[in-house]
Amino acid sequence: MVVAIMAAGGLEIRDAIPIIMGANIGTTLTSTIVALGFISDAKEFRKAISAGIIHDFFNILLVIVLFPFEYYFGVLSGLSSAIQEAVVGVNGISSANEVSFGFDFGLAEMIADSIPGDILTVVCSFILLFTSIKLLTRVIQQSVIGSSKNKLRRYIFEKPFKSFGWGLIFTAAIQSSSVTTALVVPLVATSKVRLINAFPFILGANLGTTITALIAASFSSEAALSIAIFHLLFNLIGVVLFMVSGVLRKLFVDFTKKFSITITKRRIVGLAYVLVTFFLLPFILICLHDGQKKNENSGALSAPVEETLDAEKKFIS
Repeated sequence: MVVAIMAAGGLEIRDAIPIIMGANIGTTLTSTIVALGFISDAKEFRKAISAGIIHDFFNILLVIVLFPFEYYFGVLSGLSSAIQEAVVGVNGISSANEVSFGFDFGLAEMIADSIPGDILTVVCSFILLFTSIKLLTRVIQQSVIGSSKNKLRRYIFEKPFKSFGWGLIFTAAIQSSSVTTALVVPLVATSKVRLINAFPFILGANLGTTITALIAASFSSEAALSIAIFHLLFNLIGVVLFMVSGVLRKLFVDFTKKFSITITKRRIVGLAYVLVTFFLLPFILICLHDGQKKNENSGALSAPVEETLDAEKKFIS
């Protein structure tokens, strides 16, 4: 959606970057909700919630570290624009429709043209999207949790970089990190996979999900491609940080385990975490920003009024 709005000229890259950061945190809620399904068994719930919230913590940590650099210095937006210009040039994307037709063989346009009305087209698009994700999820779940589950688990999660690679491939195919990370939660909950081995898979999923924006932006505009490159850079920085350092990866996993133990002992902490992180805190930030804008607007309006009153007093005197 952000790529489409930027392609239409409705957003600047510095305005779009915070939306992407927020979306990266918001998408992690799915795996946390899946983990809540194991709440009846204390042991499984502790492991499941650790697998769910480690995805949350990874994206929250990235935002905490990188957002100030972007907000105050525009580092990421400048770097993304520079990479975009170096890769495709200033006017590198000029014939989007022809490229798009060659990519999807005109199938998307044919389906869209056969559906009357824009609203119905959007509804049908969502239905087709969720149906395809559901089918792909079922195929992967049968492969990972089916008859060959032990061999695949051993093969996929055996080593960190192999686990990372499979997470990247699966998510790039499905184009949804929520789906692939949600598949890991039951494996960790039932002690089939250790959290330390599942974490690289989740990192790969976080990087693989950037393919969606890259595909969409490649056929849109230079501005849209810049935000897609930022999405890639944002996740790549976190992946490099944790994949290079095994010690840092272990510390992060240990912290997540301790937090999951706290949630298991006091379930109210888990509920408070979800409500504050995904609902209360975002609304507070929105309200604070709106209040700040109103104060700025009222201040801007009060200055001309005061000048007018001073002029009237001088005229009367």
